[in-house]
Amino acid sequence: MMLREPWEVAAEDVLVKAIEQADLFADAAEYLGAHDHPRTAALCASMATRRRELATGLEAALRERGVYPKVVDPEREALDRLFGTVKSALSPDQADSLLHSRRQADQALRGALAEARAAQDMPEPLVRIFDQFAASLDEDDRRIDAFIASRKAD
Repeated sequence: MMLREPWEVAAEDVLVKAIEQADLFADAAEYLGAHDHPRTAALCASMATRRRELATGLEAALRERGVYPKVVDPEREALDRLFGTVKSALSPDQADSLLHSRRQADQALRGALAEARAAQDMPEPLVRIFDQFAASLDEDDRRIDAFIASRKAD
């Protein structure tokens, strides 16, 4: 049995959570598109694409170092999707509820990023990728805030 370095575990955790979040944002986009919220669906689709691109870069960097990503837990992913769908279906404003739900789910990714950035002996190229992730999440928060504010102004 080969022991893994803490930085490897932390980096893989970020990768798994980023892929999960990309999938959940894509699911939200599909759901919102089917329920007549095209602008919100486009925003979620854009965020899914950004997370997927960052995850792809991280996965490539991990593969270069001989670290292979974990498989996403399909049961957990299915439960997250169900929760997001049920919550939005029960909300008077589906689009805003789903955006808030996705933003809250991003906290797991933020926590994994913080742990990874603090991990001892983390290779510098991975630290740069994590910095990009953090900046992207901050930018997405600003986009969500601006989007919600623009909807209220309409």
